[in-house]
This record gives sequence, C-alpha cells and structure tokens, in this order.
Amino acid sequence: MPNDYILEMRNISKAFSGVQALEKVDFSLKRGEVHALVGENGAGKSTLIKILSGIYKMDLGKIILEGKEVNISNPYIAQNFGLSFIHQELNLIPSFTVLENVFLGREPTKKLGVINWKIARDKTRKIFEYLNIELDMDAYVRDLSVSARQNVMIVKAFSIKSVLMVMDEPTQALSQTERMNLFKTIASLKQRVISIIYISHYLEEIFEIADRVTVLRDGKRVETRLARETTPKELVNLILGKRVALDKKVNKIFSKKEFSKLKKILVVQDVSRKGAVEKVSYDLHEGEILGIVGGVGAGKTELARILFGVDKKDTGNIYLDGINLNVRTPYQAIKRGICLLPENRREEGLLLNMTVRDNITLSSLNEWCKIGGYIDRPKERKRVQESIKKLSIKVKSFHEYVRYLSGGNQQKIVLAKWLLVQAKVLILDEPLKGIDVGVKENIRQIIRDIADKGIAIIHISSESPTSDLLKLWDRVIVMYKGRITAKFKSNETSPQELLYFIMGGNNTNKSDKRGEI
Repeated sequence: MPNDYILEMRNISKAFSGVQALEKVDFSLKRGEVHALVGENGAGKSTLIKILSGIYKMDLGKIILEGKEVNISNPYIAQNFGLSFIHQELNLIPSFTVLENVFLGREPTKKLGVINWKIARDKTRKIFEYLNIELDMDAYVRDLSVSARQNVMIVKAFSIKSVLMVMDEPTQALSQTERMNLFKTIASLKQRVISIIYISHYLEEIFEIADRVTVLRDGKRVETRLARETTPKELVNLILGKRVALDKKVNKIFSKKEFSKLKKILVVQDVSRKGAVEKVSYDLHEGEILGIVGGVGAGKTELARILFGVDKKDTGNIYLDGINLNVRTPYQAIKRGICLLPENRREEGLLLNMTVRDNITLSSLNEWCKIGGYIDRPKERKRVQESIKKLSIKVKSFHEYVRYLSGGNQQKIVLAKWLLVQAKVLILDEPLKGIDVGVKENIRQIIRDIADKGIAIIHISSESPTSDLLKLWDRVIVMYKGRITAKFKSNETSPQELLYFIMGGNNTNKSDKRGEI
C-alpha cells in the first residue's frame, strides 16, 4: 500500500470460544482522513477496535502503523503509539477539573516531583486556541455537558500527540448545535493531519464528514467505498446483504388484526421533552403490539419514561381511555394501568436480593393485604404459583433469590409482576435483550398471549429489525433523534426498509408511509 496510510490492519481474525468474531478483515486509514466504520450490532466493529486498542489479542493478522508492524498488547502501548479512543462512556474523572483530566498520569513536574501547573495551563491553552475549543480549565467535569466532556477527551488526545483517534458513536447524546460544533472540531483535526476512525449508525453523519466508509457484516469486511461515491440505500444494502425493498410491500405471509375496528386505549398527541423527544404522536388499540424502533439516542426509552411518569413532558397530551393522563410518578401510572418493563431489568425492574415470590407480588401488595396490614399468604402463594406455571419460569421454588436466575427467567418475573397488576398498557423496553436464543421465542409467545387478552403492548427495540419481530408486531414506528420519521403496518414493510429509516434514510417518495396509519 502507498505510504500515505497511517494504519493498515491486515487479515485480522479473532474467535471467542469457537465463534468467529472477525475473519480476515482488512482495514486501512489514510493520514488526515475520516474513515467511517459501519455495520449491524455484532458485525465485528467493537472487536476490531478493541484489537487496535490492545484490549483483545488477535488470533491472526498484523497491524502496521506508519509503515512499521507493531504489537499492541495493551491500552498503554496503544497510547504510546499515539492512538486515542473516545468511547460512548467517556473515560474521565468527574470530580477532577478539565485541566487535571487532560494531564492525568502525565502531569509536568518541577524538582522534587511537584506538579508544574503553569506549564500544564500554557499547553492546554495553546491546544484550545489551535483547535478553536472553548472550555474552562478549572471547571469540574461533572458540571460539563456531554459535548464539553468530549472536547476534554479530544484535548487530552491532542496533548499526548495522538496521530489517530477512534470516535465511537460520539453524537448520540448531543444536540444539533453540539453536533455541528463536534464536526467543526473534526474538520480542524483533519487540517492538522490527524486521522479519525468514526463509528456511527447515523447515515447523515457518515455522508457529512466521512471520506471513506467500510462495511462489516458477520465478522467480515464487505466493502470499502468513497463516501461520495455511494448512497444511503446502497450502504444499507451492504450492511444487510440484501436488496432494500423501498418500493414494494413485503412480508404478507402472516395475517394481522384489523385494529381500526377496535377501541383506542392510548392516544399520544404532540408530546415533547427538551433534548429527548419532539412532537411525538401515535395511538394504540386494545390487544395491539406496537413496535417502536430506533438507534441509541433515538428517544424511545425517553418516551417510555414520560408515559410511565418517571420524566415530565414539556408539551403535548396523553389520553388513556379517552381521559387526559397527567401522571407525575410511576405509582400514579401503575394505578392508571400503565406498566413498564425497563431496559435495565436488574437495576430498575427487580430486587435481586429478594425472592421470586416477593418480586412477583411487589407491585400488587394491596391485593394480598388483610385488615391490619397482614398478607394473605395462601392467596399470594396461589397466584405466584399460577404465574410461574403460566410463564414457564424455571425456579426450584418461589423462595429462590432472583439474583441466581438466568436473564430470561428474570425477564419473565418482571412480566409476571405486571400481569398481576392487570395492566391496560404494558411498555416493554428491550424485553429480548441479553436473552438466549431459545428463550427469545418463548418470551415472544408470552407477549402474543398477553396481547390476546386485550392488553395493549408497546415493544421498544434497538436491535436490527428481523422478520420474527415483524411477525410479532401489528404496527411499527421508527424514531430518529427524538422524532417519529416513519410509521408502517408491519405486514407492509421489511427489515431492510426499517433499517434504512433507523439509520436516518429518507425516501421522499414514501410520504404515505410517514403519516398516520
């Protein structure tokens, strides 16, 4: 390869317990280039970057940095080679100042090891001016916005004379203004001949800032193209390995209920919360399963938190059974019949140090309490045993502690808890996440059974859409950066079309798909 390549990763292979995560992947980066790395979850992006950072050791292949083959066996060596990594979870100490974080572990010293803060300030000030970044060096990181914290990481990388930066989903929590400021900083880095590997699921960003784009699929490099010589539709084709059906209806092999004839149980009108969701509107019928899909930061979970009373909406209206719903706490939401299975079930949905019985009955204690506050144990025991049998929860007894159960069984216990509450609307945030393949179909069947009893279900997912999910859902909504960008009947779309919109694609000829259904 020509010597204008600062990085060459050749024939990189990595397997975990016999499962091939990367297979003979080639990746190169030019000096002063922004090279986007894209692919579905599990495509191999993170594994490739962890090999470059020294976290993982490759099984086969070689890494060539500035024309010389190198052995990056740990993150410290990666840093010494001038490689910096700006992850979604920023590696900063919140209780330290900006200046302290920039020079952490590399503080300039005077005689006897005393830190020379004057030199540190002078160097930092020069970097601020060089990159046109405005930050208060004495501000504590905990008081900074996400955008400002990213700038701290960039300044830190520049201070160690990084020649290559990896940015992993850097805009997911940024406002539009912060996003544009980040792009200006990236442009400034390019002018200083700093190379950037940019990982993102936002198509518009890729075409806005990337010079080249490499697609990974199933651990293999599919293709590398100049960004200006491809299109969003072509990129999604490469990511999925299939044609994108944007101009015809697909998945007609299964039937769906006619919800236009059923009662609307939930109506959401122009609901907004600053920085989270913007003018979101949709409705939900009895017994309907509505899928809400989108990437990280799309606003799906934020919308669920508003419906469940965790967060307050700024504007808009929510109606339940035709009555304006104005819940301010989860307790009020549960009393009205809205229940949430949270994405982080272990921290927000369960009490791990309590028993299966205690977790299942926790939200319906009023049903088991007698006068004087005593619990009707026989009645409680009967309902718990019925729930365990109905949901096929694998436990030795209902006295077993929840922390010892598998992820799938823990998920079923959260479902059992809300079924005893007799929910009208059940919000499932990533109910299949972290679940074994065999258990997923079981939980999908449980969701179908719940809907058949007339409970309306909102199923939130950031997984790449599949035919199995479309067969589960009756309708599906796509969210992107806090807004609804497309709505479909699930038998009139495809996984490929959904991914196109999830990644920010916009087909102007499909206005019928973007309106009410």
